[in-house]
Amino acid sequence: MSGLNEIISPCMLFTMSLFSIPTILQIYYNIFPFFIITSIHLLIGILFHINFILTHGNPNIIIKIFDHAICILISGFIIIYGKNSTIIILISSSAPVFYILELVAIKKYKIKHNLIGSAGLHSLLHISTMTASSYIVFYVNDDYEIFIDTILILSGFFIGMFLFFLSMIIVRFSQ
Repeated sequence: MSGLNEIISPCMLFTMSLFSIPTILQIYYNIFPFFIITSIHLLIGILFHINFILTHGNPNIIIKIFDHAICILISGFIIIYGKNSTIIILISSSAPVFYILELVAIKKYKIKHNLIGSAGLHSLLHISTMTASSYIVFYVNDDYEIFIDTILILSGFFIGMFLFFLSMIIVRFSQ
């Protein structure tokens, strides 16, 4: 793996691992069936990005198709749950914009595995989807407490950090 790719690929894995934040919030507030899809997305996304690192940017096609299918499901649930919220629609609509910009960076400008290119845009895609999925909890459920939500968000962050470090250990032992 090149020096630059050793930084960029874990960056995408890190932002994917932080998808544990909306997962924890949705499980706690019982946003069913969204939390099931979010949990699957978290695990498949981590698997996809581990595979992406191990294959030097050429992930297994079956994992890639499954990851994209789960992403489409997540997008559908975001639209279903947040269809009456301008903020949710605005935040979630940035994900396909970042994806299109990522493809343009790769195809037209040949900027691949670069933090200011495709990898950075892909990480922004993760962050916008994670933000929209988290905000849905507060939009759907107006019976929440800031103290409990802070604990849930911090717990999700620490679980995400644990998943990231565990994934990096798996990557190191698999190489």
